[in-house]
Amino acid sequence: MSGQARLRIVLFISLIPVMTGARPAHPGWSEVTSGVPNTFHDCWGSSGTDVFVVGGEYWPDNDGIIYHYDGSVWSGMTGTTLYGIWGASAIDVFAVGPGADRVRHYDGNSWSSMTNPATGTLNAVWGACGTDVVAVGESGAIIRYDGVGWVEMTDVGDDTLYGIWGSAGNNIFAVGSHPLPAPPYEGRVYHFNGAGWSPMTIPAVGDLIAVWGSSGTDVYAVGYYSTIIHYDGSEWSVMTFSPPDRMLTGIWGSSGTDIFASGWELSTYRGLVIHCNGSCWGIMTDGLAYTMNGIWGASGTDVFAVGGSAYPTRNAAIFHYDGIPVLPPTHQVITSGDYNGDGKSDIAVFRPDRGLWAVRGLGRTYFGRAGDIPVSGDYDGDGITDISIFRPSIGLWAVKYVTRFYFGDCDDIPVAADYDGGGSSDPAVYGSTTGLWAVRGLTRIYYGIAGDRPVPGDFNGDQKAEMAVFRPSSGLWSIRGVTRAYFGAAGDRPVPGVYRWYAPYDTRSPFRAEIAVFRPQSGLWAVRRLSRCYFGHAGDRPVPGDFSGNSLDEIAVFRPSSGLWAIRGLSRAYFGSSGDIPVTR
Repeated sequence: MSGQARLRIVLFISLIPVMTGARPAHPGWSEVTSGVPNTFHDCWGSSGTDVFVVGGEYWPDNDGIIYHYDGSVWSGMTGTTLYGIWGASAIDVFAVGPGADRVRHYDGNSWSSMTNPATGTLNAVWGACGTDVVAVGESGAIIRYDGVGWVEMTDVGDDTLYGIWGSAGNNIFAVGSHPLPAPPYEGRVYHFNGAGWSPMTIPAVGDLIAVWGSSGTDVYAVGYYSTIIHYDGSEWSVMTFSPPDRMLTGIWGSSGTDIFASGWELSTYRGLVIHCNGSCWGIMTDGLAYTMNGIWGASGTDVFAVGGSAYPTRNAAIFHYDGIPVLPPTHQVITSGDYNGDGKSDIAVFRPDRGLWAVRGLGRTYFGRAGDIPVSGDYDGDGITDISIFRPSIGLWAVKYVTRFYFGDCDDIPVAADYDGGGSSDPAVYGSTTGLWAVRGLTRIYYGIAGDRPVPGDFNGDQKAEMAVFRPSSGLWSIRGVTRAYFGAAGDRPVPGVYRWYAPYDTRSPFRAEIAVFRPQSGLWAVRRLSRCYFGHAGDRPVPGDFSGNSLDEIAVFRPSSGLWAIRGLSRAYFGSSGDIPVTR
């Protein structure tokens, strides 16, 4: 985000109180540095161990900062206020901003000013290579570097350009807005075809702040009021994302099915990162104590987002995503189980990029594709877990050898469970933004609010799953018709399970799901009114299941970095790799 839009927004931010009660990041995201008295605007790197972050204040001063990561530590570099950054290599980096030093270059040793024809603020920069670099800014400025010097390409009048991206030097997209008497302004997209720049026809939307594409026929632009538009090579169309009160200021992806966007909530100025699988957008993490301005990644499992908090605190922040597989918003635990009917949970993984299912000791099969969500369960009541997927882009449920049907929308979270006590899994979805539970053929009920995590389970031992939610912001567990309790904290992952046997004291309901959480930062497992232990560490995924066949869940973790499965008190095994989703319960 940059230019006039940056100035308009920061003036509002500067006048509001500093936020309180903000949540830490989703378990896949972690804050890697903060406390820098400034605001970060953009980031770029030649690799995950060579990352540059630029920033600076607008008011009351104009101090700037450049931060660099060498794979071990972050360190400050001398700099002025800068809004955008891009590089051709680790020793050929360009950054732009306001003032006399509006274009700067890094040669691997030091930063220096570059002479350029721009007279106003430059907001973003992108290049096809080190000798073909384009920068855009206010008053419609578009300038180009040819390896010798910067020259003016054109200007687009009163429009302000905030973002730029291209698939090649002759296929470049620039986004911005056209001024109106009051914001939000009218969004604009301009295209360069190698001969000249021309406006593109787009839907009626507000300011567009950032743009990125996986190719020249798969381009995304984001901006004010949750605006997301997509270009398919023929036309631009609006993509749905809710809630509608989000300011989206940065976008980057590793592919057309792995796209990240950053921004904040307009009413609270709390930061967020959202994700798209190529067809559907959902919130990855929100409620952060910083507006998230820019985002970039070395890969889909190595992503950086940068921003800052409101004046007068003026704390900059850098967040890092370590590659826990992206599931639907707030989805935490895949419920599956026994793939061969021996009464034990099986070690198993789903590899989403290939649709591979692998069950240890049993076999491998292909079912599904990139973007699908594994929803294994016993859908035909034969006592054996069925391989199955939910395709959020079209609401498809597919159960191998059993059935296919459509149920749910692209922002729904699949929550299959036995809700009627019939002895089989009932297909069901939870609306991540509405709190609507819809169980196919049974019922539709609103229970929960945006940001809650669905945690269905048999919490009262009646052999039926209850609708339940965990609220990370407060640690609230709300189990419909059963109880409400506070257990856990922001950042904890809910891991309800059958951790104890109630017989002989209660022979009518000897097995019940317990309220429990896993704390990734420390490896703490806490089961309400039962036990606490440490098992696992940051980066591990909790995978409780009945691995021994005693009808109780064992504490267990899957370590994506090495493929390690560690089952407390039982065994350790290596099965799977980074990017795999564990599908055992």
